[in-house]
Amino acid sequence: MPALLKVALLALSAANLVEPLSNGIRLSMTREEIIAKFGPPNEPTWDPRVFGYPQFVVEVGGVNQTIWRLVLKEGVSLSCGVRIGSSRQEVIRAFGAGDQVVHQKIRLRFAYRQNQLTRIEIEPAVGEFARSSNDSGKAPREAGLDRSSGSSFLGTWYGANVKIQITLQSDGTYVSNVGSGRYAQEGEKITFTGPLRQWNRGRARVANGALEFHWKDPNGSVHLVAFSKDSETDHAD
Repeated sequence: MPALLKVALLALSAANLVEPLSNGIRLSMTREEIIAKFGPPNEPTWDPRVFGYPQFVVEVGGVNQTIWRLVLKEGVSLSCGVRIGSSRQEVIRAFGAGDQVVHQKIRLRFAYRQNQLTRIEIEPAVGEFARSSNDSGKAPREAGLDRSSGSSFLGTWYGANVKIQITLQSDGTYVSNVGSGRYAQEGEKITFTGPLRQWNRGRARVANGALEFHWKDPNGSVHLVAFSKDSETDHAD
């Protein structure tokens, strides 16, 4: 392979194909920074963590209210030029085959209608989007344990009705047998990124020695996923 071609391919593989986005939003922005740049949301929802504008919808979470999920609409493109309306082949040329890909710790999900791109969903592959030196304003507080309330949240939690163990670590990360991510704690409330977002969008609380995800779905059904620190408890079969 000619040397110049090798250099070109290496440069392409190292390039960030997602950022900068054409409308100026940065994946590391906080809720406060988004509203400061784009104004009050044109499309608020019943959940204050989810709000939207003509070109995108965003979900924020954690202590610092950073972006957990970004859905692009028409009129905004990724740095590689892919946008709503691009062909499936254009997406494949940029990111390879597959409707879900991970690029530089960024997870992207694509949806199509008749091979034309209709949805781009962006979220961190693990943890949170990192802030760069180009980000304006003060860096957010570390999304970890609130030291003022002690360390009772730390350690391993065992599923009472699921076959899952979660270990909360002091650096604001967790590991489990279904994957890893970050968590943020305020008082009795804990918010998780990563695979635990499948339950109540990652929102849990600690009460009476139990870690609980408790929510009601749109059909009115109530769900409870509970964890205990007691490893001797009879857990789910």
